[in-house]
Amino acid sequence: MPDLWASLPATLQDVLFALALIAPGLLAGALVLHGLRPLPLVGAMLRRFALVNALFVALIAVSVGLGVGLLAQERGLRQGSARAAEKFDLIVAAPGSEVTVMLAAVYLQPSDMALVTGAQYAEIAGAEGVAFAAPIAFGDSFQGAPVVGTTVDFVSHLAGPLAEGGCSARRARRWPAPLLR
Repeated sequence: MPDLWASLPATLQDVLFALALIAPGLLAGALVLHGLRPLPLVGAMLRRFALVNALFVALIAVSVGLGVGLLAQERGLRQGSARAAEKFDLIVAAPGSEVTVMLAAVYLQPSDMALVTGAQYAEIAGAEGVAFAAPIAFGDSFQGAPVVGTTVDFVSHLAGPLAEGGCSARRARRWPAPLLR
């Protein structure tokens, strides 16, 4: 018998095992309902409370839809955050909130935090094992747009080489004139 069981495909083994687990409950239900007719009673209750039953089904459908939507949003947020932060191996900042520093460095969120001094930056950039270091300064804004200060090498590291030349008229309308010079 063990050889016959081992020769069956895995899916068939799973189905037979599930049926073996469900069979006692089905047998007990059949014994309890022997001689009774519950289907007319169930049908009458469904007809009498049709509106309540429909609302209950709709409530369950909405809750399942919201759950699936939230899970998809969470997955998208995790993947987007991982992609945005993948070019940052280590972020060194002055004392403050770690979350604030991460949001400011990776997502360029405005924040009010102290800057690392020039001597500290030189020590970090010159440390053994540091392949690339770039300073970032936040906090200023121009006409509601945040201004971020850094080096050309850091911008090239994040977005590729910078292009030279003018910009299209459509882009010029979006950016304030002082930022185009």
